[in-house]
Formats: sequence, C-alpha cells, structure tokens
Amino acid sequence: MRRLTFVFSLMLCSFCSPGLAAAQGNGNPHFTTESLSVDASSSQLMWLAFGNESDGPAGSSGFAVLNAFDLTTGEFRQCLADTFELTVGTTKSILTMTAGPFGFNCAAGEVAEFSCDVTKASAVFHNVTSGTAKIPAFDQKYTTHGQSDQFNNLACELRAFGLTLSGTGSADRSRTHTTP
Repeated sequence: MRRLTFVFSLMLCSFCSPGLAAAQGNGNPHFTTESLSVDASSSQLMWLAFGNESDGPAGSSGFAVLNAFDLTTGEFRQCLADTFELTVGTTKSILTMTAGPFGFNCAAGEVAEFSCDVTKASAVFHNVTSGTAKIPAFDQKYTTHGQSDQFNNLACELRAFGLTLSGTGSADRSRTHTTP
C-alpha cells in the first residue's frame, strides 16, 4: 500500500538540469498517472469516490476520497485515505483505501474498496503521443513519447460501511518518457 504523500515541487525542473535528469533513470525521466472515478446510488444512498496517483522524477503523490450521502437521513460522510492502493488495468481497475483521521463523520480505519470492470458497454481509448521540445535557453532538445488509456462506462461495485452498491466509473492511466 502506498502511504499518502504530498510533494510540492516543480516537475519541469528535471528538464532544465541534465544532471537531475540523468539521476532519474539513465537520463530518461518518466511520468505516470493513474486515476479512478466511481459513482453509485440507490433510492437511499449516493456514493462518489475518486483516487489519483502520480509518479515522476520529483517523487510520488496521490490521494483517495469517498463521499457518501444518505438521502433518507441527510447524513454526509467524507473519508480521506490514510493509505490506498490503486491499480488501473486493461480489464479491471481497483481502488482500496483505509480512511485516516482527517475525514468528516468517517471513522479512522474504515476500509472501502471500489472494483470496476470493462464490459461490452464500456469505451476504451488508447492514445499514443510523440513530440519534440527545444529549450534554447539551455541549448537542449527533448523527445517525448507517451501512451494513455481511458476507460469509460465501467461496471463498478463499491463496498464500504458494511454495504455494497453497484455503479459506473471511469479510469485512466498515462505514461510519458522523455529522452534528451
């Protein structure tokens, strides 16, 4: 499980310094991002969940949150992850989170799992990118290659608070490599 971490740094700095870029995997910095967004509702409940995870030369960051509304009582809960694990795959995406102490009306230690599957009704987009950037001030030229996948209209199951709801979701992942 990944521990919730916030990194406040400028990712672009790896492009500006060849020495830093070289330290990021043989001079080839990379950036990866994964996210999952899920919603489910019934006549009594409405849940919205989101998780995001990013890795790059400056480090890792991410978060996960569950917003839960009880439409009959008006109760609202917001669970913010202390730890979470996010996997976006070609046929299944999963977000598992354990709530920390900073949520609203959500007990620390509450575990929630969101599992989404690609079905016949899902839309899957695979994008490939390539480009060149020149930074005259540093007399540098970079080539960027990237791939991204977007998964829409996923069939999802959300489990939290001892309940299970069915819903829909979307997920995406991207990976970009930069070479001098």
